[in-house]
Parts: sequence; C-alpha cells; structure tokens
Amino acid sequence: MGLTDSHMEIRLINADEALKLYLRPLDPDADKFANGSVLVIAGSYGMTGAAVLCAKAAMRSGAGLVYSALPGACLRNVENSLPEAVKCPLGDSGKTYFDIDDADRLTELSGRKDAVVIGPGLGREAGTQKLVRKLLSSKDFAPDAKAVVLDANGLFPYTGDAVELKRAAEIRPGKLIITPHEGEASRLLGEARERIKEDRVRAARMLGELLCGGSAVLKGHRTLVTARGEIWENRTGNPGMGTGGSGDVLAGIIAGLSAGSSEHCQNLLNVVKSAVAIHGLAGDAAAGRHSQRYITASDLIFELGEMRN
Repeated sequence: MGLTDSHMEIRLINADEALKLYLRPLDPDADKFANGSVLVIAGSYGMTGAAVLCAKAAMRSGAGLVYSALPGACLRNVENSLPEAVKCPLGDSGKTYFDIDDADRLTELSGRKDAVVIGPGLGREAGTQKLVRKLLSSKDFAPDAKAVVLDANGLFPYTGDAVELKRAAEIRPGKLIITPHEGEASRLLGEARERIKEDRVRAARMLGELLCGGSAVLKGHRTLVTARGEIWENRTGNPGMGTGGSGDVLAGIIAGLSAGSSEHCQNLLNVVKSAVAIHGLAGDAAAGRHSQRYITASDLIFELGEMRN
C-alpha cells in the first residue's frame, strides 16, 4: 500500500479472501429463498445478450432466484437462454425498450428483492432515461435491497448531472453501487476522458463522494473500488477482458454476491471488492484456457463455475 498523487492511500484487494467469500459454504438448511433474490432490469431489442450475461453471472455467483425484467419484444430471445430465471416481460411483443410507463410495474417487481441491477443493454432512448431517473428518485423502488447496482446505460441518464445521482444515493445510503469505465466516468463527472485516465485515483474518489456510503467501481487496468473514503486496487484480470459483455458479467457477480444472506456478505464494500477480484480471476482462468486475445464474456461465466479453493 502507499500514497498516490491524489494523497489517498491505496490498499490492495486480497484475492484469496475474495475467493473464500465467493466459495463460502451454504447453511445446511438453505433453500432458494435463503440464498437471495436478484432483479435484473436490462435489455432492449438488439441488446438482449447483456441481460442474459448479467442474469447468468448473478446465478453463478450464488443468487437463489433471479428475475429478468425485459421489454416484451425481447422475451423470445431470452426465454431459452435463461431457463433458470423468472422472466418478467413488460408490454407486448411490439415493445422494444423500457419507458416511463414501466415505472410502476418495475417498482412492484423490485419489492422484497435482495439486490437489483439496472442498466445492461437498456439503450439510450429518451423514455428509458426518464424511467431510470424516476426509479432511482423513488423511496418505493427496491426498498428491501441490500444493493442497487447501476451499470452501463443505467448510468447514461446522469450524464453531466452528478447532483441528481447523489440525490439517488441519499435515498438509499450505503446501497448504491456504480460501475463506470473511464468514458462513463467522464460523462458523470463532466471531465475529459484523458483527465480521468491520467489520474484514476482522483476520479474514483470523486465518484465515491457522490454515493453516500455506496461503492464506485472505476473499471479498467487495475480496477479501483472506493467507498467511505477508502480506495482499493485490484490486481487480478488481464487485457483480454476488454470485450463486449464483460462489464455485464461484473454487474451480475456483484448482485449475486450481494444477495447472499451469509454473515460474510453484510459488509457491502467487502462484497464489491470481492466481486471485482473474482471477475478478474475468472478472466485469468479464461486466458489460461483460450489466451487473452480470445476471451469472451461467456467464458468468464463458465470460469465462475470452475472456481476452487
């Protein structure tokens, strides 16, 4: 550990401890309800793969039940890809993306869920952006969730409006998790991507300050996790993970681990750090099997199931 140019102490995420949490034993009497539930709000026509990857990663990370909310037109593409998930289509077969009219139904679905993911493959339609902001501004949305993970296009509605994102975090203190890459961090903070890249620690700190005790994950080489004034660096993973869908898998891992009822999962920052390390370990295992150049996001999910102490 040491001091950075931004005068914040960086600590290293312990991959061995992360693996212990990921492979923690289940209670002998655990059932699917005890193992936690996740709601994934994801997908739009042409981007259903993101919803599938996220939901599968949540399942593979320990969630007992995963509910996949998606626009009605996407049901056919997802039905056979997610046999274990509960599909929750909104609208009929002509509905290709979420919009503001879906707020009440999604709020209803979010009740009694242990973790919620919003964003993978949502698209950037104006109605979808209004929906995200409405959901996150409501105390009635995901009231029981231990974690609300805002990823990918779930972050886009807050472009240049960090104040509104902070308000959303204040409604659910300690529970909001954001997972931007440098481009998304640039939009959120209203700074050039080059500025984010040249001082990632500073950017991560600024993101963390928006979240009222929640966690910010600044993805990229040596992903940074920050919350409550702490900053942690990940040393697992490799460049081959820079491939479409990899971030969707990470969002699912965070949600799946967060949903667990184990006492080891009560510290949400610890869960987020562990998820980031496990994501990297899966990438390293995939690189060993295929080489870095040929990793796909689906490979990461496969390797999650191959983890051993």
